[in-house]
Amino acid sequence: MSLVYVKNKKTGSTYVYEQEPHYDPTTKQSRPKRTYLGVLDEVTGEIKRLGRGKNKNCKNNSNDLQDQETLDQSTQEAQIEINDLKQLLKEKEEIIRNQKQEISKLEKLLASTLAKLKDIESTLA
Repeated sequence: MSLVYVKNKKTGSTYVYEQEPHYDPTTKQSRPKRTYLGVLDEVTGEIKRLGRGKNKNCKNNSNDLQDQETLDQSTQEAQIEINDLKQLLKEKEEIIRNQKQEISKLEKLLASTLAKLKDIESTLA
């Protein structure tokens, strides 16, 4: 088993894989089997777990539980904020609906006032 480092030229990230040799009897050649471990943090040299890969040998595994708890707390806080924003949106939509109704009433009042004004002008002329 060995570690393989693959550098992404576009993002600059270095992905870390665990590689095991595997003999393929159909092609009669040795092929590598790679297991994704994570992304290399170039500053600390640690492998940060990202994505869905099985991360058995990652140096960062001891922090996984703590990271999960932080993520759960962040998710709960985000959900609370989303619910607050949904409630605020409902309130604003109600205000807009009331204002549209008032605008409609005022437009009708304006139309009737203009009609009365034209009647008055026609009787004066």
